[in-house]
Order: sequence, then structure tokens, then C-alpha cells
Amino acid sequence: MSNVPADLRYARSHEWVREQPDGTVEVGISDHAQHALGDLVFVEVPVVGRALQAGIRCLCSGGGQRDRGE
Repeated sequence: MSNVPADLRYARSHEWVREQPDGTVEVGISDHAQHALGDLVFVEVPVVGRALQAGIRCLCSGGGQRDRGE
């Protein structure tokens, strides 16, 4: 069984956020997404202080597929 911390809020697309005590958020991706995406090559994040809205894309990332020996 997987360990899912109670303080993570997930999107259907496998990203999660965790609110920090200072009001900022930590962003990550699920274990499933990590295995599916392979190596993470880049991440573009919003400018510090930018107001965000639910449902509006604010993060861009890209990766390469892992060589799975297939």
C-alpha cells in the first residue's frame, strides 16, 4: 500500500501541492508520474509573489523518457 501524506492536495494530472507555514506552497508530482515521465529536464515556475488561480496553468516542466530496455 502506498504512503500518501494527508497534507498533500493532488490534481487529476498527478501534481500535488503542500502549503508551507509561511504561506508558500511546495509543488511535486506523484510517484506514478515520476516513473512514467522519466528524467526531469527542466521546470519553469511562476515569478515569486504572482497570484495564482485554481484551474489556470502556472508551471511548465519537461522530461525525457527513460530507456526501459524495450
